[in-house]
Amino acid sequence: MQYLSHFNLQSSSDLVDQVQRLVLRMLPTQQCRLPLIAEQIGLHERALQRRLAELGWRFDDLVEGIRRDRADFYLAERDIPMAQIAGMLGYSEQSVFNRACRRWFAMTPGARRRQLLAQRMNSPG
Repeated sequence: MQYLSHFNLQSSSDLVDQVQRLVLRMLPTQQCRLPLIAEQIGLHERALQRRLAELGWRFDDLVEGIRRDRADFYLAERDIPMAQIAGMLGYSEQSVFNRACRRWFAMTPGARRRQLLAQRMNSPG
């Protein structure tokens, strides 16, 4: 019964949380794809898409949001090279990460890093 309850997602937030955790885990492998995530959850990919849509989410939007949040987290660390950040976010090339940063923040990754580091220096505490 306990084993089966693992697959019975009790609440809607459980599904979104589960997808987000799997996306975070799979991004650095550059294999973060809907079919693989659905398989890990035990749903057909169309069923996962349908369930997410019922909750007002699209898989691609979840992935994009996680990448944007993690980009900010990694860029706030001065010592992580840009190419490494790109890889950790699941991008095969740094140029794709650069374009994503321009889309998310209207600036390059380097400019965003400078902005985040300046904010950290100016914040109290």
